[in-house]
Amino acid sequence: MHFDALIRSQATRERPVLSRTQENNVRRLAIDAPHLAEATQTVLDAIAIARRAKGPPRLAPILLSGPPARGKSWW
Repeated sequence: MHFDALIRSQATRERPVLSRTQENNVRRLAIDAPHLAEATQTVLDAIAIARRAKGPPRLAPILLSGPPARGKSWW
C-alpha cells in the first residue's frame, strides 16, 4: 500500500555527485587494499561513467567475500 502511494507521488531522492576528494579516497583504496582491486575498480568505473553523464554514480551492491581479517569491513 505504501509502495503504491510512493510510486503515484513520483517522489525522488536527489543523489549527490561525488567530490574530487571522495573520488581520491576511492583511488587510495587501490593502494591501501590491493587485494580488493577488482571491487575498487568497479567503483572507479562507476564514478567515471557518472562524471561523463554529469550525474551521481550508480552501483549494484558489491559482495566482498574472503577469509577473516582481510579488510572487507574496513573497505
